[in-house]
Amino acid sequence: MRIKNQLSPFTIQKRFSYALTMSMINSSLAMWGATGLYCLASAGALHQLLSSVRGISSTAEDSSNPLGLSRWPLSIGVLAWCAHCVYAGSLAFDYSESVLTLNLSVTSMSALISAFLVATFLLLCSFMTLSRLAVIVFPLTIASLLFSHFWSLDSSQSVVIARGTSTSLKLHILTSILAYTFITISTIQSLVYRFQEAQLKKRVKAKLMAALPPLETMESLVFRLLLIGFILLSITLISGSLFSQTLFGVPVEFTHHTVFALLAWILSARVIYARAIAGMSGGQAMPWIIGAFLCIQLGYFGSKIIWEILN
Repeated sequence: MRIKNQLSPFTIQKRFSYALTMSMINSSLAMWGATGLYCLASAGALHQLLSSVRGISSTAEDSSNPLGLSRWPLSIGVLAWCAHCVYAGSLAFDYSESVLTLNLSVTSMSALISAFLVATFLLLCSFMTLSRLAVIVFPLTIASLLFSHFWSLDSSQSVVIARGTSTSLKLHILTSILAYTFITISTIQSLVYRFQEAQLKKRVKAKLMAALPPLETMESLVFRLLLIGFILLSITLISGSLFSQTLFGVPVEFTHHTVFALLAWILSARVIYARAIAGMSGGQAMPWIIGAFLCIQLGYFGSKIIWEILN
């Protein structure tokens, strides 16, 4: 008669500790790998921008690239994003005992949202003239990765994502992250537009201005990105208010998250309305867009950081 070997509690604990240690090592390798590749991509994007300023053309199109990323810094950015996803996934998702959970702490969401930000940026580069923003997007992503690595992970803030989980909850989480992503890119674009506009008003004939797209194109991108973010934010607020009982198990409450999200929605709506009715310029819209971005930042990250420090 065959006797099954039973593992002692000490052996189980030892194997679990080993698996946890290997997971942490792989996560750290992915983080530092992504950081290094983002640094290389940032340096390449900056070099390319300076080369354009000096009149050196290095932007030949490559139609074989499926994402339309003709510039090698963006191609390296894709590799960095792959490593970034491995790291963000290890922080944000945990699969144990046949249950998949999503960690909503500042650490995991910072890594996850920045991964969505880079993915959206890289995809938009295929049909929008946004590639010059790589010198801003990639360094911001590096800062986000370093923050998520050195800030302690709060594993208590998790929600279960299983097969039986409501589709409304998954849609709510996805649209909220995408809304944040598009409003962030719109904010960065508005800052670059405002800088370009100020230089033109001063009649500064710098080669840097020639390296950027025309002012009208830059302005159009600001409002197109903001409009997409506004639509996604509207879906987030509607799903959160109408299905609050189903999503979170409690009726809708006007917490600080809701208040800041509503403020961001109002500021974005004000810009879109003024643009459609009165033809608001990109320079006039910039303070409102930055205000909407800050509201979203304070609504989640600001309050989360304070809560995790106090607890």
